Amino acid sequence: MLEGRSARLVAGLVLALVACAVYAGGLQGPFLFDDVHSIVEDPAVHSTWPPFDAREGSGASGRPLVALSFALNYAWGELQVYGYHAANLALHVLVTLLLFGFTRRATQRTSLAPAAGAVGFATALLWSIHPLTSDALLLVASRGEVLLAVFTLGTLYAADRAFDGATTARTWSVAAVLSCAGAMASKEVAVSLPLVVLAYDRTFVSASFREALRTRRSTYVALASTWIVLGLALATAERGVAVGFGRELSSVDYLRTQAQGLVHYLRLGVWPSGLAADYSGWPPVTAWGPALLPGALIVALFCASVWGFARRAAAGWVGLTVFAVLAPSSSVIPITGEWLAEHRMYLPLAGLVALAVAGAARLLQRLPAAQRGLVTAALLVLLAVPLARATAGRCAVWSDAEGLWSDVLTIYPENARAHDSLAALRLQEGRYAEALASAREAKRLDPDLYTVDYNLATILLMQGDARAALPHFVDAAPHVAGDYRFHANYGAALGQAGRREDAIRELRSAVAIAPDYAQAHRNLALLLLQGGEAKASLPHLRRVLQLAPDPWSVEAAIRLLASHPDPAVRDGREALQYAQRLTAGGATTPQSLDLLAMSFAELGRFAEAQQAAERALAGAQRANATALADGLEERLRLYREERPYRAPYQP
Repeated sequence: MLEGRSARLVAGLVLALVACAVYAGGLQGPFLFDDVHSIVEDPAVHSTWPPFDAREGSGASGRPLVALSFALNYAWGELQVYGYHAANLALHVLVTLLLFGFTRRATQRTSLAPAAGAVGFATALLWSIHPLTSDALLLVASRGEVLLAVFTLGTLYAADRAFDGATTARTWSVAAVLSCAGAMASKEVAVSLPLVVLAYDRTFVSASFREALRTRRSTYVALASTWIVLGLALATAERGVAVGFGRELSSVDYLRTQAQGLVHYLRLGVWPSGLAADYSGWPPVTAWGPALLPGALIVALFCASVWGFARRAAAGWVGLTVFAVLAPSSSVIPITGEWLAEHRMYLPLAGLVALAVAGAARLLQRLPAAQRGLVTAALLVLLAVPLARATAGRCAVWSDAEGLWSDVLTIYPENARAHDSLAALRLQEGRYAEALASAREAKRLDPDLYTVDYNLATILLMQGDARAALPHFVDAAPHVAGDYRFHANYGAALGQAGRREDAIRELRSAVAIAPDYAQAHRNLALLLLQGGEAKASLPHLRRVLQLAPDPWSVEAAIRLLASHPDPAVRDGREALQYAQRLTAGGATTPQSLDLLAMSFAELGRFAEAQQAAERALAGAQRANATALADGLEERLRLYREERPYRAPYQP
């Protein structure tokens, strides 16, 4: 079944189409949490040169091919999120096809060889549409998991082809080594891959490790040399506080938590309900009692895998491979802020599905041949349809940021990061009351969460309560200092609270970090003007007019350039340029005509100044704008005397 070339091509096409159909609903999902830091805000991946670069703490840092893939995505479509999801889906289809090919070939080396094509197809189909794969695909920043799967399965497939000893064996050996290097450059958990290949050789091909090493010594030396790639990647990594000891959990507590987590992953593989995008609400296990039963189960499964491997059973090799992939992130090395994560199961799930499919195939072999095909097809449909529906449902959840975090809270209502993320989303939408409630709940649940004080402070600032916001900005500083938005908002709060010098310091930090942040330039210009520093304010006003001009900034710039008493500040030509833009297209309000008149007068063009001022005065009188009309009468008198208007501008 599915052993002919044409049949395999049709099967591959079906697998690709099904995977694309199931995940099509996730292509328009927004960038979410880690995506923002690793892609949206990372200038390193907004350029393809230098290649392989990523900012500190990014999911692409120390993973050169991940960083390069993001840079290529940006080069093709900048921050159009569809392209990033489409790339993930294309890689997922490639993994599916590699899984089909490798599983079919591996099964041919077992007693299930007559059903190898069916086993490979069923494994690839059920894995590709399993909802437990959704986290790695729909969170773009998890692309390392997908690339790891591409290169791991590519290495195993190429190695298996090389083991056949055909005339192309050398070519396939080179392909295996190159693919192994790609895995090392994609994610650190690839460290065990050369050993996984050796174990596969010993289980399925050679009589012993000694024979495998003697027969293919050069291949294994080359595979082992790819650890150099991993070493170089790790040497250049800037992971921040993402990985390390003694930050949140001790190694022992992390191990105990992983015991529960691994059993949870197994349960999701069998019955994928209760999936969550974030597990920061999962309580850490700080005692042995709650970890004993799940730990005993994991130890038993590991021992069974070792026993099976010792007996050269395929299931033993699969089991040990699953443990090898999970061990780096699910053992004793704490991953800060991410004790559990479903995307870690992306590749290991393939092994679990393969074991289940192989077990079912053994049972089906007992049926008469005439019934076997029909029963196999029926079982596959019965499993595939609910899996596909569940995965499509996950795509719908991931397509809306607020819906995603609300979904997390239905499972883990005390997840502080979910409350904090909802606060940030509602803040962006101007829903300040809801945002404040979410932020306060996040603060209650986890006072040390690194963004909670910043979000709380920003919400209070936007509500006009700068003094209440200041203590939260102070608490947030150790976590987010260096973020231009923090310095800009902290500066705005200090300014509103009357601490002008401190506010100017923070706003200067903001524009130094992000020279294109118009709001910080605007606030800084305002504070400098309020302190009488007109000349110092002008560069910031000019920057605002380049980036995002607003009525106040335009008026302030024109008043300074056209009427300030200090000649070092004035520039009539520049003032007139801004004033003419303001009145272009007939947009002539009394205020804009007044500014135009000031600009003409500064250049000595008093007839034009009088004409503009007279029109402005008539408009002000019609609008009963008494204060403006009085000022215009005074300025008009000056222009008739061929004198420019002079007055310091005080906002």
